[in-house]
Amino acid sequence: MAVNTMLGGGGQQSGGWGFGMRSLSDGQNPIGRNPLWTAEVVGMYFAKRRQNITLYKGNNTGDDVSQELTSHYSGINDVGLVAFAPLGVVTPSGSGLPQKRTFDNQSHIISMNYLEKIGKQSEITLNMSYLHASIRQEGVSEANLFYSSNQRLLSSESLILVTHMNNLSTNLRYNRNGKNGFIANVLKLDGEWNNDNVQSQLTSNLTGAVPINYGNNRVYQHFHRPSLTVSNTMNLIQNYGKRTLDLHFSVGYAQRPNTLIVNVDSLLPQTSVHYNQELKSRNIAGDFHTNFTFHLGLFSIDYGVLANANLHGIKTDLSGFTNLTANGSQNHTSQSVLNDLWYNIYELSLNQQYKFEQAGWRLSLTCPLNLYTQTLDDRITKNKNKYTRLLVTPSFTANYEWRDWSGNINATYYKNVGDPGSIYSGYIMNNYRTFQRSYVEHLSETSCFTTSASVGYRSALTTTFFRINGNYGHTRDNQIYGYEYRGATSVVHAIDKKTYTDNYTFGFDGSKGFDWLQSTIRAFGGYSYSKSERLIAQNLYPFHSRTISIGGGGTITPLTWLNIVITSGYAWNVSSIDAINDNSSQTVRTATQRIKFNIFVTKQFTFSTTIEGNYNNLTEKNRHTWFGDMLFKYKLKHVELDLQANNLFNQCQYTRVNYSGLDIYSSTSQLRPLNIVGTIRFKIL
Repeated sequence: MAVNTMLGGGGQQSGGWGFGMRSLSDGQNPIGRNPLWTAEVVGMYFAKRRQNITLYKGNNTGDDVSQELTSHYSGINDVGLVAFAPLGVVTPSGSGLPQKRTFDNQSHIISMNYLEKIGKQSEITLNMSYLHASIRQEGVSEANLFYSSNQRLLSSESLILVTHMNNLSTNLRYNRNGKNGFIANVLKLDGEWNNDNVQSQLTSNLTGAVPINYGNNRVYQHFHRPSLTVSNTMNLIQNYGKRTLDLHFSVGYAQRPNTLIVNVDSLLPQTSVHYNQELKSRNIAGDFHTNFTFHLGLFSIDYGVLANANLHGIKTDLSGFTNLTANGSQNHTSQSVLNDLWYNIYELSLNQQYKFEQAGWRLSLTCPLNLYTQTLDDRITKNKNKYTRLLVTPSFTANYEWRDWSGNINATYYKNVGDPGSIYSGYIMNNYRTFQRSYVEHLSETSCFTTSASVGYRSALTTTFFRINGNYGHTRDNQIYGYEYRGATSVVHAIDKKTYTDNYTFGFDGSKGFDWLQSTIRAFGGYSYSKSERLIAQNLYPFHSRTISIGGGGTITPLTWLNIVITSGYAWNVSSIDAINDNSSQTVRTATQRIKFNIFVTKQFTFSTTIEGNYNNLTEKNRHTWFGDMLFKYKLKHVELDLQANNLFNQCQYTRVNYSGLDIYSSTSQLRPLNIVGTIRFKIL
């Protein structure tokens, strides 16, 4: 028996201290605290047939304390439980930066993992973890929305978001791994008590032929979003000579009683409003499938049967919202803001896959047959419907390898029918700027055909690698979402009208290594083109989008103790309507360059520094943003010392711009100032 207590561990943060040089937002609530801290304690117990690892991690440096645990346990639930909850607050949009640059946090997690051996082939594992965190973000979200062929809707919102998280997760697992088979059973329980609070100031105006200024609004948002999920998953794999039987059964329950409250205080008279959206969502799901494999020489045949049931109970109530008809009159009834329904899906599928392998060829044909049944019981509209469809989703793949060359082609067709997001007749406030109802008389159907091809070369002898690929996809829906704008607020309806989307993509990636200075060069790039449609104010606008990206980089080791890594990338994106004289479109151009120096002074002492530059062309401020970080590491037998310096150039803000359809969005995030953190890790025993 051995007992090991460790403060910190290899590659993990343990304890530290640091300081921020100055507040970021010039006297307002700053992102980043002074001093900074990070801590970790790990206790380990090992015996012949059992072991226990107990962990505590905490910090206010923006690092994700739960990353390691979620990567190990988040994918255990195979039943696919999703309690329908399309609610949320308007938040500072994602900057794409690591969260340690934008989060002002206080995070703590404690976890216990216990393992008990039972005989020679079986074991039981219990994992429990509790996360408590408070996260604060600041930023400005701006939108440049397509309104019509000669008008754009502009909005700018300064936001401060505070999120409080309390998450409890428990996993109890039983494994038995025998000579000819394997069995595993996992019981999982997750509970969350989370809420979001946002304060913001919104300005918006309509430009173009008929300009309108919608004034300033001060907005308060509160989102209470607890959730509970319970599931059990069992897997059984048994070998019978060259035949394999695979059984899977899972069942689960999830619920979300959520409340979204919004107060909009306007400077314009009689325009202030209070919204309250209540939602109670439940999901009961069960899944059983079995698979049997035959091996017949060069052929293998897989047959499987799948039975699935997915039941959704949705109950909502919205107050404070009044819809307007096309002529401006009010259309407000109690039914228009209420939902109370059960939406259930039952599936019985026969899965079949045929494989052939010989002389470099690998061919695969799958053709599942799915008997799909959907029932709807809407207790508000007294509407009861039942739909049954036979769905066939074939897929063919061919791979060929010859020496260092390889090729691949794939063609797939599939159809999705029914969606909890397309069956509710009462309005739901997704957030205070989007109100949506999604019910139409017919079952929603989405069919998609995709095909792809690629050619590659891979030589370990010459360290030469490259691949060229192309893809095409065509998607057709029998419904389209129509948008009606009321100032900065949009009212969204599902319309019984067919629509389509076409996508074309092409890409390449290649690298070449050299013995000279242990260097490598790399080049990559891509082109994508898509065609789609938008329905705004009952007008249909076909549009197309183009994106071009290109980049390169490499590594070089000019000295035994010095390694340099360089990458650079550029991208161009534009969307425009299919009109002869469309001069309203703008091109978004972005660029990123990064260089990293790794210096190995001794085996125990290493130093690295990274410098990164970012550029976009549509920002009035912060077009060029530079980041710099340094890390010193010194390792001894039982002690490791780290010294980090982050945001060396003390950047205060970072702006990201991107296209979404015909709309352009920009997000400016407040950043943590220059900070230095020292960390000491040491092991006992």
